[in-house]
Amino acid sequence: MFEVTRRFFIENTPNGAGIWGRVHGKAILVFCVPNGWDINQQEFLRKAVIKSGIMSRTDAETRVDFVTEGEASVHYALTHSSSTEWLRRNSHILVMDAGGSTVDSTLYKCVQEHPLKLEEACTSECTQTGGVFVDREMSNILRQKLQGSVYGDEDSLEAMIEDFERKAKRGFTGLSQTSVIKFGTPRYNDAEYGIQRGRLSLSNDEVKGAFDGVVKQILDSCSKMINGRQIQHLLLVGGLGYSPYLRLRIKQFLGDQGTEVVVVDEPEKKAAVTGAVIWFTQNLVSGRALRYAIGIPSTILFDGRYAEHLQRQSLVLSNPDRTLYLPSLTLLVRKGAIIEENWEAEWHCRWNPSLPLQANGQFSAILLAWDGPGDQKWLTDPRGDPVFGLRTLSTIVASNSDIYSAMKAATGPTGQVWRLDFSIRIWFKRAQLRAQLVWRDNGQRRTGPVSIIPATKF
Repeated sequence: MFEVTRRFFIENTPNGAGIWGRVHGKAILVFCVPNGWDINQQEFLRKAVIKSGIMSRTDAETRVDFVTEGEASVHYALTHSSSTEWLRRNSHILVMDAGGSTVDSTLYKCVQEHPLKLEEACTSECTQTGGVFVDREMSNILRQKLQGSVYGDEDSLEAMIEDFERKAKRGFTGLSQTSVIKFGTPRYNDAEYGIQRGRLSLSNDEVKGAFDGVVKQILDSCSKMINGRQIQHLLLVGGLGYSPYLRLRIKQFLGDQGTEVVVVDEPEKKAAVTGAVIWFTQNLVSGRALRYAIGIPSTILFDGRYAEHLQRQSLVLSNPDRTLYLPSLTLLVRKGAIIEENWEAEWHCRWNPSLPLQANGQFSAILLAWDGPGDQKWLTDPRGDPVFGLRTLSTIVASNSDIYSAMKAATGPTGQVWRLDFSIRIWFKRAQLRAQLVWRDNGQRRTGPVSIIPATKF
């Protein structure tokens, strides 16, 4: 894909080869990704860039950027709207990018009019549905409808779906009596199955059947995003967003709530891709809602006065100083927190190992993600089994040889014990989570590399 872009630029731009030679070594590569992706998928794409030879690991850390499809779409939608005068401070707009395989929805609040600044009002949604799922359901409907017909073979069905996707699906309003799919030649006839001269007629209900499962998921996502808020505008972008039937169902769903449904012009353009370019140059979004809580493994003192502690009595551990404690989760950032552009934070941690660190090797700290509701307190259930919704997000590392000098010896009830005080620093580079370890060496602030190791291996 990168090579095709390079050739196209060189062949279609005056002095293209010279311009490319000057700028390609400084170019920023922006990936537009689904709302539901996090650092694991981002790192996979970054590694693909490195393995393809487009840029080195060092360059990829600073010259690969990411934007969510929802954020790219709002930049596209606002740029291609006839006017943004309707945007008022504290008003809400819901942007839905209804594409082929996902529907990415993001609710924005206007926090400033001039210059325009938006802030996510809640965590975004990414629904695994879209136009291809309408095609798949229509394929199932046709396969069942044409059982026994000579035109129920796979080649004929494939030709029907291609024509459905190009015409009937895009023009379906939910109000017409019949839709027609063309395939084959005028010699194709099977009156028993509604096929005449290479044309298959489908009832309104049959075509609705292909749409309704997808539409229900979109409306459920829409309901979750609105959650009692007054939404002034809903902007629809993406291929499926131009479906008259989807627009009709959304308007029926919103009823008399006073929400205007707007379909952005220029459907031939890819909203996410065009929006990503606009996003990089304008960046109208000043705050993003975190889709998951971020925490670290920690401990709390065991206290037999509490039932939840007694339930976990089999999990009790002891420090070298004979203190009893339970493994727990400390939340650093809550789910749904609005992360401003310049936000960063540090949390102090203390580790008490029985033996000092070896000078070689690496010291690491784990970041956890909590996808569930509310504030999670424990690493496991009372039996010690994993808690559903709690996952390893990434690992932050530092060289033992660097952090070794921060180890301190102390005297405990059983003799000498060790203590390591350090901090975890977290910030976001637009949509990218960044983290590093921080410690003090002879009073001087020291930091580990700005890098994180994702938990998922692809």
